[in-house]
Amino acid sequence: MTRKPLAHRTSLAALAAGALLAGAGLALAPAASAAAAPGRDIAMPFPLGGPAHNVRFGAMTFCHFPNGVDHPPVVQMLSANAVDLSVNTSNPFDLVAQFLPFNSATVAWTNHVTGKSGQNTVQTNGREVGVRDIPTGTGDLTVTVTASRSAFPTINPGSTAPVASVTHSETFEVPGVVGDCSH
Repeated sequence: MTRKPLAHRTSLAALAAGALLAGAGLALAPAASAAAAPGRDIAMPFPLGGPAHNVRFGAMTFCHFPNGVDHPPVVQMLSANAVDLSVNTSNPFDLVAQFLPFNSATVAWTNHVTGKSGQNTVQTNGREVGVRDIPTGTGDLTVTVTASRSAFPTINPGSTAPVASVTHSETFEVPGVVGDCSH
């Protein structure tokens, strides 16, 4: 049996240690995810009890091309939501946190350029509530997202039960889409 020279064994050990450290560095690096999207994180009480949940509020504009990309008209659309980041979606047996409480959101917006405004109210149960694909006209917006969480269902969207409910609002200054939305 032929022994490898000491220098060769040392370089293999250094290479292995470097690979191990690089792997550990990658494992410890923060992972990119949808939860890293822009927004504002707010601690909201969970209406069913327990510790407060981290709820991310957000709003954004985007371009919609009803006749296909690069064919006018281009329509500015709004999406806004509140999502409970504390719900463990990887646990299929945590049905209470995934399907309750009863949530509603009212999204009110005003376009600074056109003066146009609107309001949309939706309700759902689960970890996320919001609106999407709302045409606003092109221009910067002021958007207020009001999210309500209630342990009991209500008939009127946007309302909460008188007990075991919580409501919070966040206001965003959202830039309009740039020019004609060309790439």
